[in-house]
Amino acid sequence: MKKLYISLILLLVHSALCFSAVPKWLVNLEKEFPTEKYIRATGEGNSEISAKQAALAELSTYFSASVEYETYAHNYKSQNNSEYSSNSSITQDIMVTGSSDLFAIHYTQCYYDKKGKKYSVCAYINKEETFNILSKKLSSYEQDFYQKAKLTKTANDDFRKIKILNDAVSNEAEIKKIYEYSQLIDYKKSQKFDDFLLQLNEAKNTLFKLKQSNPVSVFTDGDYSEQIKSIISKVLTENGFVISKNADYKIRVNSSFYISERITEQDEIFSCKPSIYVVIESKTTTISSCVLSTEEISSYDSQTLMRMTFSRIEELLNEKLILSLFN
Repeated sequence: MKKLYISLILLLVHSALCFSAVPKWLVNLEKEFPTEKYIRATGEGNSEISAKQAALAELSTYFSASVEYETYAHNYKSQNNSEYSSNSSITQDIMVTGSSDLFAIHYTQCYYDKKGKKYSVCAYINKEETFNILSKKLSSYEQDFYQKAKLTKTANDDFRKIKILNDAVSNEAEIKKIYEYSQLIDYKKSQKFDDFLLQLNEAKNTLFKLKQSNPVSVFTDGDYSEQIKSIISKVLTENGFVISKNADYKIRVNSSFYISERITEQDEIFSCKPSIYVVIESKTTTISSCVLSTEEISSYDSQTLMRMTFSRIEELLNEKLILSLFN
C-alpha cells in the first residue's frame, strides 16, 4: 500500500512537472501574444526546422504570400536531457514571394512533446516594432522623392525634367510594396503616407505626359544593319517615349564591334567586346550620355559570334539603357 501511494505521488509530481514545462503560448496563444500587438502563428513538425517552417508558412498566409526557404542546420549535443540527446542551431535564408516581404520575425523557444514526439514553435511579428521599421524606410524614400521633385521646378528643359522625374519614381515598386505591408501591420498609422503615394502617382503621370509630348529621333553610327537603332527605338517606346524622324531631341549612338582573331594549333577563335556610346542632345546642349559594354564574347565561327554579340547587346540595352541615361 505504501508503494502504491509513493507511485501515485510520483505520477502526480511527474504530471505536474510535464504540465509546467508546456510553454504558456501553447496553452493560451492570445494571452501571450494578443492580436492587437502581434501577428503570430504556431507550427508543428518532426524537427525544430520543420516546426519553424510550418509556423513561418502559416504566418505568411496573413500577408497572402508564399514562402520558400533554404535551411541550414548545425547539430550539437545537448547536456541537459539524456532522453532528448540532440538539438539544433538553425540559420534560415527566407525568401517571400507575393505582395510583401516578411521580416522582423521572432520565434519562441521550440517545445518538444516527448509523448507526441513533435516539436512546436510560435513565429511572431511585433506590430509596433515592424511598423517603426517600415515607417523609417518610407520616410527616407519620401524625403528623397520630394528633394528630387523640387529640382524639376528649376529645370529649364523638358528632357531634364524627364531625367529628374524618372529618377524620382525609380523606386516606386519598392515603395508601394513597403506601403502595402505597413497597411497590413497598422492601417491607421500607415495613412500618414497616403499623400506621399498620391504625389508619387502624380509624378509618374507627369513623367508619362512629358515623354509623350517630347518625341525623340534616333541616329546610329557603325550600325550598318540598323539593328542597334531598332533595339534602342523598341526600348524607348516600351518606356513611354515617342520616336519621330525629325524631333528636337536626338539620341545619337556610336557602336564599336571590333572582332579579333586568334589562331591556335587546333582552332581559329574569333572574339569581340562590343561597346555602345549613347548621347541625348537638345537643340543647344548635351543632356545625358553613357557608355554600355559587355564582357568579351568568343566563338569558333565569326557569324555565330555576331549573332551572340547582338543577342547580348539587346539584353544589355533592355537592362541598362533607360537606367544609365535617365537616372
